[in-house]
Amino acid sequence: MTTFCFVRHGRTKANIDMLIQGRVDNPLSNDGKHDALIVANMLEKTNLKFDAIVASPLSRAQDTANII
Repeated sequence: MTTFCFVRHGRTKANIDMLIQGRVDNPLSNDGKHDALIVANMLEKTNLKFDAIVASPLSRAQDTANII
């Protein structure tokens, strides 16, 4: 059986300003980095084993994936 876990990138300043980002490469805010760390800690507690992490090439997605 294959299980997928979808996680959205952490917050950016554009998210806070309620702007649609699309393919604009807005970096994570400090809050966004903290969000990703919280998700990482939550996932660690599940004892799930992941074979791969896939993220878009945008820095906010890459940074979130790297933290996780």
